[in-house]
Amino acid sequence: MHMEEQEKLLQKYNEKVVKEVRIRLGIPSKEAQRLLEESPYIDLIDNDPELVMHYPPRYWVDKLLNSQFILA
Repeated sequence: MHMEEQEKLLQKYNEKVVKEVRIRLGIPSKEAQRLLEESPYIDLIDNDPELVMHYPPRYWVDKLLNSQFILA
């Protein structure tokens, strides 16, 4: 897969995760993005995007909301 294609897939996936956080918490997109950036999710997707994208966005949001990710 070309780097550009991978980046587009990653961007779309992240948009889905942000949307899921936004909907489930009833917060604006910028706030949802901030929460994700302050959680381990961002490090995981940077270091192992294939592993992260293997699971649906809902999986990561569930982890976030169940406090399995500690927010700063």
